[in-house]
Formats: sequence, structure tokens, C-alpha cells
Amino acid sequence: MVAPSFSNKRRLNRFYLSLLIVSGLLIFTISAQAADVVFEISGADQEIGISGHDGELWHIAEKYVAQTDQTVCAVKLGLGQTNAGGEYITLIAREGGANPDEGSFLAVASVAGSSLPTHAYDSDAEFVLDQCLQLTAGQTYWFDFAGPFFIDSSVEYTAAYRSTDEFSYTEGWEQTLPVFEGDFDPNTVWHQNTGEWGIKLEGGDVSSAKEPVIIVPGILGTRLNRVSDGSEVWPNIEKMSTLGNNGDAYLNELILDSSGTETGSKMTPAGLLDKVSIKVVYKNLVDDLLNAGYASGTDLFTFPYDWRFDLDIQISQLDSVVKQAIASSPTGKVNIIAHSIWVVYW
Repeated sequence: MVAPSFSNKRRLNRFYLSLLIVSGLLIFTISAQAADVVFEISGADQEIGISGHDGELWHIAEKYVAQTDQTVCAVKLGLGQTNAGGEYITLIAREGGANPDEGSFLAVASVAGSSLPTHAYDSDAEFVLDQCLQLTAGQTYWFDFAGPFFIDSSVEYTAAYRSTDEFSYTEGWEQTLPVFEGDFDPNTVWHQNTGEWGIKLEGGDVSSAKEPVIIVPGILGTRLNRVSDGSEVWPNIEKMSTLGNNGDAYLNELILDSSGTETGSKMTPAGLLDKVSIKVVYKNLVDDLLNAGYASGTDLFTFPYDWRFDLDIQISQLDSVVKQAIASSPTGKVNIIAHSIWVVYW
């Protein structure tokens, strides 16, 4: 698959985009390609109500006996909803046991109900596990999906289901809604179905590689150096702190004319503005990622740019950084943290 191009910002809608705007930051994920499919149940022919107004099921689960040693980083299931609001569907992965509740906890993930389409057939809801699982051949694994128990009567969730078994080493299970009479033991209501839930297991790199992060600073957030001698013009703390009678005249080198052309010295981007004197800018963000195990140029990238020019001019340069990051991504996804003017631009 062709890596994403930023040559036109409108092309972003071709890729999976999840947004979170907090304190002026824009955080989103670009998926350049699908992860490797480790296992898939195909041919779903039913939509079954779960955890909702017309749904009779509290949990659904798929039992899976791994046929080879495998790495699973995400689980997909066709899910639909009506008036889901802000509720979540949660997946818990477990290992071993005679039913899902007896298995040992491995990982958890969730999907917002409000993000699901009306019909399960139109969905491929992705539960990205908090850590990739290393499955062992011959071992039993459970992928247990649960919706919210206390739910508005108008809400209904549905899941894609195959009415016949496709594989001898998988089983569809369900747990009926509990009846609150005396003590409630959820282990007593699990039972195996004839048929299977339409899940897909996706893998990733078996190494400890991380999805790359690209930091895109806001306007004024990149140091600018003079091309001729490498001297820093922006922000140049020494001159900024001793302005004297000339004020900020030293910044005249950065002036552009009305057509956006440099009138003074040629400048080149020289890295993120990590801090200005004692004022921290991007340093803490970069340090936190490095301390978390990210490595510069491998899974941590920055995009210093000349913020004086139109952002459309910067897009092709950002495009090359994204392609470089995708090349080292174990999942084909790249996470971008953007700030300030880029939030408005996107």
C-alpha cells in the first residue's frame, strides 16, 4: 500500500484519523496499512443483540486455541449500535480456564459505542490491546467482549455472528443477562453456542518496537539559524536578554516581503525550541518520550520547520518524515503530536 502523502491536506480523510485536542495539542494516528491478520472468522450471517434494550446477552466471548506461536496486538469484531452515547464496549483477553471467567487476565482494550455504525456488518471495530500478546501453540485463549450493564433502554448493541462453525479449534460463547436473586455467580451463566463470533486477530512486530511518534511544533517553536555561518537568529537568548538601544532589530533578518520571500539572510530550521532560558517549551515532552524508551530517529521523530512560510510549503517536508516513520512502524501506524497553528490547519 502506498504511504500517505500530505501534499494536499484534504487527503488526510483517506486514513484512519482519531483526534484529541487538549491544551492546544492535536494528537492523531495515521494508519498506512493494515496489520498482518493472524486469524479470522469469516462469513458472519447474523447480527445478534448484546448488552442493550433488545439484547439478551451480558458478555460474548470467542474461545481460540492457537495453532502456532503467534503475536496478537489488536482484535477486531463487527459491532453496531443505536443511540450509544458515550458508553464503551470492553474487550478482556484471558488465557486458559474452562470458560472466560476462569482464564488468567492478559490485556484489556475498549471502543466507544458512539463511534460504531448502525449495523454490525458495516463495522470492523478495532480493540488495540494495551500490550501485544505472545500466544503459545496449543494454549487456550478467550476474547471476552462486554457492554455497559446499566444502560439506557433506547440503546442497543449488536455483534456480527456466524451461525455455523468455521474452525474446529474455536468456539463462540455467550453469557446471558444475570438475574439478581440471591448471590450472583457469573460462572454459572456462560455457555457455548453453535456458531462463532466474527472476530479477527491482528499481529505486529514480535520485538519491542513502538508505534513511532512525530512531534510537530507550533509557530515560533523551531529555532532558526543563519545558513551562512550557522548562528542562531531565533530566538537567540543572548541578544534577546541584552536588547539595549537597538531593541529587537536583530530579528529584522527574519523579515519576509509581501510575497513571502526572504529579504535578509537565508535561514534554516535548527531543531525544536526545547526551552528559552528557564522557560521549558518542548523539552519535557521529548524527555518523557525518551525516558519511556523511545529512540530518536527510530520511533521518535521531530519536525522542525521554518514557521515564517505558508504551511502548505511545509507539507512535502512533513510527508517525508511521515514516510520515514512508517517504514519503522511495527503496525503501519504513526502517531503525530501537533501544536498551535497546526491544530487550526488540520
